Amino acid sequence: MRIDDARVLKDQLLVEARTELVPADVRPVAVAVGICPLGGDEYGLAVRHSAESAAVRPFLDRARELAGGACDVRYVGGIYSLSWNADDLQKRARPLRPGVSIAHHDVTAGTLGAFVVPRDDPDDDRIQVLSNNHVLANSDHGLAGDVVLQPGPADDGTDPADRVGVLDRIAPLQRDASNVVDAATARLDDGVEIDDVYPSGAIITWSDIVASSEVEKVGRTTGRTAGRVSAFEVDGLVIQFPDGPLEFHGQIEVAGDASGPFSAGGDSGSLVYQPAQLDALGLLFAGSEQGGPGGFGLTYCNPIGAVLDALGVRLAGSVDDSRDRRPL
Repeated sequence: MRIDDARVLKDQLLVEARTELVPADVRPVAVAVGICPLGGDEYGLAVRHSAESAAVRPFLDRARELAGGACDVRYVGGIYSLSWNADDLQKRARPLRPGVSIAHHDVTAGTLGAFVVPRDDPDDDRIQVLSNNHVLANSDHGLAGDVVLQPGPADDGTDPADRVGVLDRIAPLQRDASNVVDAATARLDDGVEIDDVYPSGAIITWSDIVASSEVEKVGRTTGRTAGRVSAFEVDGLVIQFPDGPLEFHGQIEVAGDASGPFSAGGDSGSLVYQPAQLDALGLLFAGSEQGGPGGFGLTYCNPIGAVLDALGVRLAGSVDDSRDRRPL
């Protein structure tokens, strides 16, 4: 089907999931629907569910009925905000570089995703680091000016020895509405040097995603991994945060290969990018237990354009917004 038809069908199914097929007494049920690229100008539906119960089966049958062979249904188990994994501790890194352990002083550890600068103040060119709200702002429990450590506390980061900056910009997490981003920045202290080159090169542009793409990320726990966009514009995605479940829409789904996971706990905040074009695509923030190749689960990312807009920043190294975004 064409992409516009897939969007209409996706919206229809989401309404049915919430009003007809899933009883109110079993909500919230993680039933998410996105668009999966099939090649060329053909698209299908990506249906993801975290409950194998009788309440969900009518919805899955309905999705298959409406989308026919263009319906990719997967059970993904629980989907969790990625926080840390003690099996792979990272060390102090100076200069700072993408992929290293970083966190608010009351958080375990996440990943430094990218370097950005404010775009709403032409006189402010101070470098900031980009990661998730749940990494840098302690899921809205942090306050602007709070100390940010590299490495994170779970990796033996201590204040003041490992202080690199302070929490600056926060995209609040919505408890009573659907979210698009889980993002925050920290303003670096004077004298903290950076190395902004990723394993594949410098990244100063970003793109929207409307097709399957080969992607890559470098993160604190699993390092450099490769994968492929398996769905986009995923709506109704319920993520288990420490304070309870939060819903997200418009998300990007990435599948690794059968040799291992694309991400694991502690990779939250990683920048997901196209290594061939050196374009940023998303900010990694969550992952599922199941549903991916080899049983390694799936990874979820905020669209990078929405992240930059929500925080009022641009990628460091880009000249202005017109150059920041690569035309499709």
